[in-house]
Amino acid sequence: MDCPHSIYDDPAIRNRYINHTVVNSTIPAVTTELFTSGTRNGTVANLLDIQFRAYNLANDWYVDNNATRAVGRLEVLPSMILNPGYYLVNGLVVDAFRGGIGIRNHTIPKGVALGATWTEDILWIIPETQCTNTNLSLHFSVNDGATSMAGDNGYLQDDGGFSDISPEVPQPPWNVGDQWKKVASTPQLKRSADILAWWNNQFVAQALNLTSSEKGAFYTEEFVTYGQLSSPGVIKISSMDGMFMDSLYYDKNSSAQMALANKFKDYGTGYYDDDRSVSGKPFMQCGYLYSIPEPQNLHLGQSWRPDPGSPWQQSLYTCASSVSATIKEVTFTTNGSTAFQALQVVKVQDKNYTAANLPLWGIEKVDPKKYQVWDVYKFWGLIDESVKGSPDVDVHKASKVYLPAAVRGPTLGNHMYDSFAAGGVFTAAWNSIYSLAAALGDVNEDKVPSYSGTSNYGLTLKWRQLVSQAAPGAETLLNLIWTDLITFTIVGTRTGFETMGDIQAATDDKNSDSLGVRPVHKHERSIRYGDIRYAIPAFVVGAFFLVTLVISLLMCCFQRRMWSALNHYMNQTSMGRAATQAMLHGAPDEISAYASTKVWSHQAKHIMLHVPPPPNKWNKKTSNVVEGGEPNTAQVSHRFTPVTKRHHPSDDSKRSRVAYTAVVEHSSADGSPAVERPEMRPLQQRTW
Repeated sequence: MDCPHSIYDDPAIRNRYINHTVVNSTIPAVTTELFTSGTRNGTVANLLDIQFRAYNLANDWYVDNNATRAVGRLEVLPSMILNPGYYLVNGLVVDAFRGGIGIRNHTIPKGVALGATWTEDILWIIPETQCTNTNLSLHFSVNDGATSMAGDNGYLQDDGGFSDISPEVPQPPWNVGDQWKKVASTPQLKRSADILAWWNNQFVAQALNLTSSEKGAFYTEEFVTYGQLSSPGVIKISSMDGMFMDSLYYDKNSSAQMALANKFKDYGTGYYDDDRSVSGKPFMQCGYLYSIPEPQNLHLGQSWRPDPGSPWQQSLYTCASSVSATIKEVTFTTNGSTAFQALQVVKVQDKNYTAANLPLWGIEKVDPKKYQVWDVYKFWGLIDESVKGSPDVDVHKASKVYLPAAVRGPTLGNHMYDSFAAGGVFTAAWNSIYSLAAALGDVNEDKVPSYSGTSNYGLTLKWRQLVSQAAPGAETLLNLIWTDLITFTIVGTRTGFETMGDIQAATDDKNSDSLGVRPVHKHERSIRYGDIRYAIPAFVVGAFFLVTLVISLLMCCFQRRMWSALNHYMNQTSMGRAATQAMLHGAPDEISAYASTKVWSHQAKHIMLHVPPPPNKWNKKTSNVVEGGEPNTAQVSHRFTPVTKRHHPSDDSKRSRVAYTAVVEHSSADGSPAVERPEMRPLQQRTW
């Protein structure tokens, strides 16, 4: 059997094997062209842009005639569950808030000293889960052993799962033909979780031989093993198998009941793995989630410490999970460095569409007469409008698409058989979660890490936080585990520059290593208050300044005399006015003390004020300084040299301009002071 459109047609090789079971794993060009047609340009990835993070080389006589081929494998990386946020790892954008990954081979802009911000459209893979509380709680007590954390004395309590159960069989009826297989392309996750909870409670009641029950009633039979496998701080996840009871809740001695139990695990999903691979059925996986145990008497003050003999309880949820693909707008920022650590995610939001511009998704069609669900992983992705009429594609015009039905057997780790990561990884992760990630016996296989919390107290605290939110928290718990496993397994190779060769060639030699160009918002320096409380001092100063300004303006308007007085005193205390006022006081050329600045400067502009020469040019005879720097007052006598006065004709009047020389005090040799008073003596009058 070959993959659809296989190019393998060598009859000589085929005839070497019984039933011609040689498989060719080559992906035909017609298929790759079809499912990459919608992503030839831009940053949105397609299936071929999703690859395994690690792989091995393998050979198999039944595949590719024993040619060497790549086979993916799981390698565990540091978990991101404990720290909510958006994280960047090689090839992926990880949502550690609610779960989900974006496919992007990270690139960083160059030549932006302060950094930049930009937005890209990214292919986003989303885990979706809905859970229903069965209203049956499981109880145990901590073993009395001093060093043991194991449980003991397990029993089940009716919190309404039996007493309040509806007598009506939920629709679609599981036990009537194949009506339950009639599902739409959008999985009804909540309906499936509700149906599974109803049937689970019915089976448990039958196993316990109950005909009636009351809320609060408890049942100790069939729960010894559960008690022994339980422990505080540990969650459990399993398929719909009823393994919390000692004996399965179906008759293990009846072949019909055994067949019923085996098929019940897939009930609610809409298909069995051996069904014909028809179009329109989405993938779904179902199972139990045993919530994190909490102290039974927490309301009475019981501690979260697992003391010997302390009673504990945990809720039992039925959950249904699927995977969808969509396009999200992701805003990135960088601080100017080209280091990977400088790149951060600012925001992730759904892309807004109108009815006219909804994207076109395609899911591969195969011949249901030739292929069953477990035979093939179908291609899916964005397609171009020109190929929507192809007979090989099932077209969906919607904002998102659910991944097609796939086999529930393979898990991550040792069960990856080829290099087509996007075909089976996203569904195999759910298979790993519901069988290995937190197994009831706490035994993990196939390299799948344990998420039970047994050896990681951080996970225990995280599960306590989430399960306190009831069913929504249980759903987030499962989605985060799925995100973690996918992060370990795949890497994206899409940069968005793959088809920008012309732009790259246009770059200069200095940027010859650039991938291309993309519009960004460059960062510039600015000052702003991130927290308005830090602006309070500025507000206080601003308010004080504003009040002062208003008062000043009011004073200008209503206190004009005060401003006149202020102007007068400023004029009178200036050096020039003070000197001329003192020298000309009583003289005929005295300038009025109330003259304006313009008038005063006009009248006094030719008055010369002589000052003493610098100290090094003083006549030594005029001053006798004794040792110590003080003048010898015994040898000082005072005399005055009068100022000189010269009259100059006025340019605009007949008034003379007078130049004055200040009176200078001199010393006499005998130290007697001069008795004459200073006076003004005219020297010589000249007309200019």
